[in-house]
Formats: sequence, C-alpha cells, structure tokens
Amino acid sequence: MEGPLSFLEQLCIISSLNHRHRVVLYHYGAVENVPPGVELADAAEVLPREGDGLVHSRTGSPALHSARFRYLLLQAEPGIIWADTDAYCLQPFVTSDDHLHGWESETHVNGGVLALPADRATLEALMTFTSDPFAIPRSIPLICNGSIAMPPRPGHRSMQAIWPGVSVASCAYAFSGRNG
Repeated sequence: MEGPLSFLEQLCIISSLNHRHRVVLYHYGAVENVPPGVELADAAEVLPREGDGLVHSRTGSPALHSARFRYLLLQAEPGIIWADTDAYCLQPFVTSDDHLHGWESETHVNGGVLALPADRATLEALMTFTSDPFAIPRSIPLICNGSIAMPPRPGHRSMQAIWPGVSVASCAYAFSGRNG
C-alpha cells in the first residue's frame, strides 16, 4: 500500500475507528489522506517487497502478496483482526476464540476480514500454500466442477494466471473445513 487513500478507504477506516478498533495501516511508500487516529507501520518489516512480489501475472494485481502479508501478520501478532481498507465496519469485530471468517458464499471464505490463532493448522497451511508459487489448492476440483486445470508452467508466479477467478482466500475453505 502506498499513495493517497481513496474516499472509500478513508470512510471504511473511520468506521473501524468509530467502533473503537485500533487501526494500524501497513504501507510500503508514502501514504496520503490518512484519517487522524490511524497508526502507520512499515509493511516491509512484515513482508519485504522484493522485485514484483507475488502478483497476478496477467493483471499485476497484488492480491497474492496481500494474502501472504495478512497470514504473516496474523502469525506474528496473535489476537489481531485483519481488515482490508475497503471493509466497512457496521459493528465491532468481536471474536472469543481468535477466529473470525467472512463467508462470501457457501463454499468460499473471503479473507478481507480475518482472524486466526497463530498456532492453528489452518494458518500454517495457508502460510505453506502461499509460499509455494506452484501450489494447487485442493478446492480446484470443486471450483472446476471436477475437471483438472493445466499444471503450472515453469516460471509461473501465481495460480491465478492459470485459474482466473480462483483466489487464495477461496482456498481457506479447503484448509479450514469451516472449523478454522
């Protein structure tokens, strides 16, 4: 993250502040339009940005880098709740057991708001998965209706280049079995 925050991002961040959440904005470069009360932190201390990072090979989307970043942060900072800057907080995020999952459908977890205990097998599996640029999620047969997609090509940097529409967040379902 770097550059100016959009109006939507500012609004969403303020919504979290209004519910008395501590908001830490991790960034790689200069950030503008940061609402008062937000703490700034160097993202490179969690995940250095080297080269092009983990990006979608066709679109350049940093979603895979973001996924890896949030898992590393959840592991390093037990008890935190990750929220994307476009997540509007309608009520306080509360978790009694360090688990918080946002379901985007009956079969897919959305990682935009997420909490996992640092010592859980789910987080470890997600860490392992996102460290392998050739990983094939177990959910692929479900998503592809039983068909198997092409194997990764040499030099392939992201599964999204082969399976458009499949996100790392969608794999959390396969890892968690809905039990985290």
